[in-house]
Amino acid sequence: MIISDYSSIDYTKYKRLFVFGCSFTNYAWSTWADILAPQYDFFENWGQSGGGNHYIFNSIMEADQRSKFQPGDTVIVCWTNVMREDRYITNRWITLGNIITTPIYTKEFSTLQTCERGHLIRDLAFIKAAKTLLEQTGVTWKFQIGRAHV
Repeated sequence: MIISDYSSIDYTKYKRLFVFGCSFTNYAWSTWADILAPQYDFFENWGQSGGGNHYIFNSIMEADQRSKFQPGDTVIVCWTNVMREDRYITNRWITLGNIITTPIYTKEFSTLQTCERGHLIRDLAFIKAAKTLLEQTGVTWKFQIGRAHV
């Protein structure tokens, strides 16, 4: 079923699962999220390959706006490496992955224009804001961390 108008759905009737993350969450082959999905009546996978914590945080906020998180829902977030940079350009997220290993960024850019501590401060704020939202909505929520890599 293709849903174009989310406002007409009575979500209180469904056991819903929302998942967020990078390619560990949504990829060409099955992930942990796909294993959990059959246990729920409603499943949305917001994971995106290469996605960083900026993308993940904004996806959580968008999903709440669209679907109105509520008690009875389950939200699982797989946070990723802090050295990722995401951009929203022309109606879509550009998620290229790790700044250090992605060939689009030069060594000069990654050395002079980025700071691991700065990215960590940014991402801890995203995580705290997401935790606050999920606690306020009364959902069951879990945070996990993807494989640490630089």
